[in-house]
Amino acid sequence: MNTVMQITLEDGLMFPSGLTAPASYSCIIFCRVSPGWLEGDQVTLAKLEPVFENLYGEHWRAGNDDGSRYVVRSVEARILTPAEEHTAPWLGLSNDGEYHYWFYHVTATGELQKVDSSGF
Repeated sequence: MNTVMQITLEDGLMFPSGLTAPASYSCIIFCRVSPGWLEGDQVTLAKLEPVFENLYGEHWRAGNDDGSRYVVRSVEARILTPAEEHTAPWLGLSNDGEYHYWFYHVTATGELQKVDSSGF
């Protein structure tokens, strides 16, 4: 049975000078994952890498051509409880000044398929 994982992260853009400009919003990412994506009931950092690659690009850790690079300033990943899942907290969400939202289904091969909140 697939499970819903919620990732909350704060990121920013680090300039070649080392100064980091934090994003003006927090990112909330919902992923519907198979049990194979989990370690028990935990999400490992290695499993978050495809999510980061989807947000920032495949080689995001190498930085951008201008010397800047995206940085994850904080991240929290958790599995929604069955009661939380039942309430479908992702319905009716839309980007605003405080939060931006993404929705993915993770395929059996580990690929992320972007969907909208109604298709989640």
